[in-house]
Amino acid sequence: AQVTQTVANITTTLKAAGLGLSDVVWAQGYATRLAEASALEATLMRATKPPHGLVVVPRLPGPIRAELTFIASKGKASAVYVDAVIAPGADVEAEARQAFAQLGQALTQRKASLSDVALVTVYLSDIADLPRINAMFKETFPTDPPARVTIQVQPQGKERIRIGLIAVR
Repeated sequence: AQVTQTVANITTTLKAAGLGLSDVVWAQGYATRLAEASALEATLMRATKPPHGLVVVPRLPGPIRAELTFIASKGKASAVYVDAVIAPGADVEAEARQAFAQLGQALTQRKASLSDVALVTVYLSDIADLPRINAMFKETFPTDPPARVTIQVQPQGKERIRIGLIAVR
């Protein structure tokens, strides 16, 4: 019910700006309960076209159990939004390397590259892995690194990390 109401509120805000759900270029969902994540995902899928992502976080402010972030653009956007990817690996460093490789391929398909990245969002299951992720981030972006947000999330499977990004061409 919270997600349905949130989508209705976002739709009203978009309309006031002269936009609609068809103008959404990226969406991100956050849930606080793993058991409710699939329902949030289904509502998000009905509301927007991909790319969109969903992660489960330990908590949100107050009684909120779901949060949505939408980015909409009128006309041709110069930004490239790549949904968070999960990559199998022996450890968090291997998962991060593989995720950045997949993200690099996704950018290449969209005529962009890792050098165009403006923002990286890291969803980390175990905050103790942060020093290793910091090292991987420096390895991936040795000079002129983009902004980065790291969010601790509840594991949704065996993965330890998910990484998404926004690039500007």
